[in-house]
Amino acid sequence: MAAIQLAPVAIQAAEAVGSGVANLAVGGIVASHQSHQDKDMPPPDSDVCDELSQEVPMLVELKTDKTGVTRYRELSLVGTDLDPAWAAMPNQDTKDGGWKLASNFTKMNFQPPLQSELTADSTAFVAYAPADARDVTEQDQLNALEMGFGSAGGTFTWNERPFRYAVVHKLPCFPAPPEPKS
Repeated sequence: MAAIQLAPVAIQAAEAVGSGVANLAVGGIVASHQSHQDKDMPPPDSDVCDELSQEVPMLVELKTDKTGVTRYRELSLVGTDLDPAWAAMPNQDTKDGGWKLASNFTKMNFQPPLQSELTADSTAFVAYAPADARDVTEQDQLNALEMGFGSAGGTFTWNERPFRYAVVHKLPCFPAPPEPKS
């Protein structure tokens, strides 16, 4: 029930995550940073993956096309305890496989800024959780953020509430969801 209550926050946060054209000159720096972050991910057979299958932070996939336009879709973990998988959450408001244009990210005050992660023709995953957990579910999401996605890379504010976030270019433990068929 708590996840459903947080869905509007997740949607609003994801919308705010990224529009704008990323600078291609940052590509080498981002690739180096991506490589470092992916090394911090837990191995697929670890106890971390077992724990992550029980609780996950809020998660969005960001795709930036060749022209620098960024779209997002919410992700969740689905399936059985023995066979979990990342899946795109259905979005009734779109006709292109659940992808929505990411906008308003400047209102969220990402620290450090998220733009350097949104290079042209790239995919990034942003996991996030409330920085000031107010209940057990939020505390579990915060723990899952740190455990499953490495140390949170920064903070942002949405609706006057601080969130911690981590950016990865490869999802931990389980395969990424398939691209929707056109």
